[in-house]
Amino acid sequence: MSNRAHRSALTGHLVGAGVDRRDFLRWTGLAFGSAVALTSCSAKEGEPAATTTPPPATAEGPFPATTPQVSRNYSYVTVKHPESVKTTVFGINNRDETVGYFADGRGVHGFLRSAAGEFSQVVDHPEAGDTTALYGLNNNGDAVGYYQPGKGSYPGTMSLPAEGVSSFTYSSTTKGFESIDTPEDGTGTVVAFGINDSGLVSGWYFAHDESGQSQAIIKGFVWSKGERKHVDTFRHPDDAGEGTFFMGINSAGLVVGQYIGEGKAAHAFVRDSNSKVFAASPIDHPDVPASEGGTSGLGISDLGVIAGFYLGKQGPQAYLRAGQDEFIPLNYAEAASGMSACGINTSGKVVGDFYDSRGDNLGYIATPV
Repeated sequence: MSNRAHRSALTGHLVGAGVDRRDFLRWTGLAFGSAVALTSCSAKEGEPAATTTPPPATAEGPFPATTPQVSRNYSYVTVKHPESVKTTVFGINNRDETVGYFADGRGVHGFLRSAAGEFSQVVDHPEAGDTTALYGLNNNGDAVGYYQPGKGSYPGTMSLPAEGVSSFTYSSTTKGFESIDTPEDGTGTVVAFGINDSGLVSGWYFAHDESGQSQAIIKGFVWSKGERKHVDTFRHPDDAGEGTFFMGINSAGLVVGQYIGEGKAAHAFVRDSNSKVFAASPIDHPDVPASEGGTSGLGISDLGVIAGFYLGKQGPQAYLRAGQDEFIPLNYAEAASGMSACGINTSGKVVGDFYDSRGDNLGYIATPV
């Protein structure tokens, strides 16, 4: 397959043309990423956070028998890297540390941001051309993301090539990178989104289509940092050929993602470490117009709270899902359009990004009040 061949997640076909960011984010979540809360935030500075035990799952799905208490009111803080023209916040851990990426005149760079609000590290993979993005962060200081070796673009502004995009784990302590392997049936592009404290990494990749209907399809994966191998690859049985995407992963190994079904509509789902898609899936927001848009799940906390966005009549809208049928909207006054919830931690803090009235792409942190 040519390195120039691109598979559009919007159309499902190999194309050379770009895809607008606001369309591309519908299916991949690249424009609005994911990360999850992993353990208790009660640890002292400099010490590992104590691991919490996730609530027991019900027979119907991965949610606790008692619906978690989720705030309906939040205070918001806009996040913008001081050197950026665009900033996206993707992940938050239980220490309130965050990761994401920003664009300046030289390219796209990953960043780590402290709980105090300081941009502590700028992250550029040594083999990257001009694009490195961070998506997920665990409580051990390990982040995940991807890079492109050649000239790239702000994530979500184009369809990614089916070959040549590589993912990694990054240690904020040693500042070292570790490569994530391509699955055996992969074509060469791997995009990592979430990482938990056990070192399980969730994401998606381009795979060879054994049916022969196309050159490549999109499948989800879970990769083990400790075992240095893929422990799960998955294509949703209701995927109509447009793609199955794994996004966030929590401490119990529950993965949230989305697949593209009939009519090119996205549906969120949750899958556990025993390779079971729960009966509670698919997850469809009630305000999604019939046969239009869709619902994307980007992050999942240890309490079973899902963060994501849905495509309503006004465009992308951020939501939290606290139980089987309880959807909670997030509404930041500064967001004129395109708001998404990307990650949530166990204290209920949410991160994401939005477009303001000038069309600028900015990140945010929402704190329950």
